[in-house]
Formats: sequence, C-alpha cells, structure tokens
Amino acid sequence: MQKVLTHQRVSQKPGIKQGEALTPWIEMPKSRLEYCLALKKFQEYAVAEHRQPQSFLVPDKDYLRIRGADAKSRKKAVLADGEVLELIRLLPENWGNVIKICRVFGVRSWEVAFNTRAHNDDGDPELRVTKGKTCNTRAGSRRRPMPAGWRSWPSTAAPWAWWRAWISSSCHRP
Repeated sequence: MQKVLTHQRVSQKPGIKQGEALTPWIEMPKSRLEYCLALKKFQEYAVAEHRQPQSFLVPDKDYLRIRGADAKSRKKAVLADGEVLELIRLLPENWGNVIKICRVFGVRSWEVAFNTRAHNDDGDPELRVTKGKTCNTRAGSRRRPMPAGWRSWPSTAAPWAWWRAWISSSCHRP
C-alpha cells in the first residue's frame, strides 16, 4: 500500500494536461484517506468473495499508520455582530439592506436578487426566495430545493425600519 501511495502518477485524461505529473496520494490527506479505505475494502472483498489468501488483508494497526492523520481544518472568518453593524453603517443604504437580509435570514448574497414579497396563509407579509442553490441527487439529476419562505413579522412589530420599507415596497436594493 505504501508503494502505491508514493508512486508518481500522471494525468490520463485526454487534452492539454495529458501526461502531466500529478501529486502523489501520500501528499493529499483527504484523497489519501479515501484511497486507503477503498483499497482496504477491495482487498477484503477479494478475500471474502474470490478466495484470495488472508495475507491480502491489511491489519488495522498498519492501515492506520499508512492512512496517516486527517487534514487540518481551515479557520473560517466570521464577523461579530458589532462588526456587522459597523459594516452596515459604513455602506450605502441599498447595500446595507442586502447585508441585513443576509445576516438575519441566512440568505446567500446572490439569492438576494431573487427575493420577493409574498403573503403567507395567514395573510401576513413575508419575504421569500424564489431561486436557490441547486443540488445533485444520488441518481445524478440536478434539482432545486423548494423555495424557502422566511419568518413572517407583522409590519407593526418589525425590528428594523427596512423591514417595514420592504413590506411597503419602498426598500432599495442594488
């Protein structure tokens, strides 16, 4: 297994990158984990189903040594509430409204363009995303999740003036 992990690979895909050297498995932590597990399962299958010798099996201790450690997770930058409020204060009003919507409702920045005003079953005004992220199913077909309806707040109890402005159609967006 160690020999396969350190073997110098080349791209087999047709095109301009064909024959170009690829990074060995040993230097790619996530791919190495997947590769080691697949190879271990393949060897177990060969022994169980095709009567190969037991010596093909990799002991757990050796498997863990060869597999190595997981990749270190990267730190993600997140703004504190005070920093977001300062950002909103520094931006023009229309961009401030976009940041407020993204922060309060968890909407992606590009989804703000697909916000609509709607009324829920009780007749209360609400914001709704009409187009969201697409995802692939196990069968391989692309589908769009159901449009997300957002929390309804009566316009009189709205926490910000921009919410009342949005309901009354006077809120500005870029």
